[in-house]
Amino acid sequence: MTEDHDWLDVAARTTEQWNIQAVEAVRADIPEGVKGDCMDCGSWSGRLVGGICVQCRELIEQRSKRNG
Repeated sequence: MTEDHDWLDVAARTTEQWNIQAVEAVRADIPEGVKGDCMDCGSWSGRLVGGICVQCRELIEQRSKRNG
């Protein structure tokens, strides 16, 4: 029975490490945001990236996909 528990402990630790690595990889791609007024539309936002709110960033991305 001890061998079963050892194997399960190793599997659990390995899975936990994979999960941590996956979360860190995703977080690395998320830019830091700040609170303030959007430079594009002027609305206040709780998270601006590059001075632009999420709604304006999404519009810019959609336009880029259509034109590019």
